[in-house]
Amino acid sequence: MDRKERAKNSDMVAVLSSFGHDIVKKSGGRAWYLSPFRHENAPSFVVNLNRNTWRDFGIGQGGDTIDFVIESEKCSFFEAIDLILGDERKVIQHDKTKAPLKESGIDVIDVKPLSNIYLISYAQSRGISEAVLKEHCQEVSFVFKGWEHIENTAIGFKNTKDGWELRSQSKKVGTSPKHWSMIRGESSGSCDVFEGFFDFLSHLQYHGMTKPLNDSFVLNSTVFAEWVKPELELYDSVNLYMDNDQPAQDKINEFFTGSRYNDCREVYSNFGDYNEFVMNQLLTEK
Repeated sequence: MDRKERAKNSDMVAVLSSFGHDIVKKSGGRAWYLSPFRHENAPSFVVNLNRNTWRDFGIGQGGDTIDFVIESEKCSFFEAIDLILGDERKVIQHDKTKAPLKESGIDVIDVKPLSNIYLISYAQSRGISEAVLKEHCQEVSFVFKGWEHIENTAIGFKNTKDGWELRSQSKKVGTSPKHWSMIRGESSGSCDVFEGFFDFLSHLQYHGMTKPLNDSFVLNSTVFAEWVKPELELYDSVNLYMDNDQPAQDKINEFFTGSRYNDCREVYSNFGDYNEFVMNQLLTEK
């Protein structure tokens, strides 16, 4: 087997681990990661454990181990091979017979109003008050399938398909089905679109509200930009509060153009996203 084949057949999970990326969750022979190419709160980068390939739904790209290193390190084809096979890395060849084929995931075991002081403190560290948090989130207890003896607790934000986005100091995961979320506001002429639910909460916090003025859509992943667009056709104007990164800009360029769409990112133009801006305000006040 030549160097190209050895690099290509290197185990994708091992390669990602060697570059410092850890699995967020496993489901149906797939491993989900927070994208190595940008900041995000919900995993949209997936590895097919049987095929040993990856796909990032945020940028619409994928490939093998070599393709990943080229994209991640912005290097040439041969430099990528050297990085994968270099002496500093222990190369593990992919063995598809060891890839999990059974469904895995998360089981929710309890949902209740938020009272966990650690979760409330975590939200406050991100600039979100207890009042805003409790108005839109729940306390969710859950277990990872295969690890049912370990109970986890997180802030839960529900989507329109009854799935949950789950966040805590140590967890950034979600249950199936993944989907966008919609929160009714007082006005029906305009709507607001946010990339993640902490951005939605940050918007409320910044404006001193606990409930939104406009109907609000939270994508939970940029993957759902295309899915939510038909819903936005019902509004006279759409205010976009996306992240300040290239994947978000690409989605705006692809799906959210025209006079009805307002790019509102100037509010936090010097920060990665709305929540980072609100967190900075909190630090400044201290």
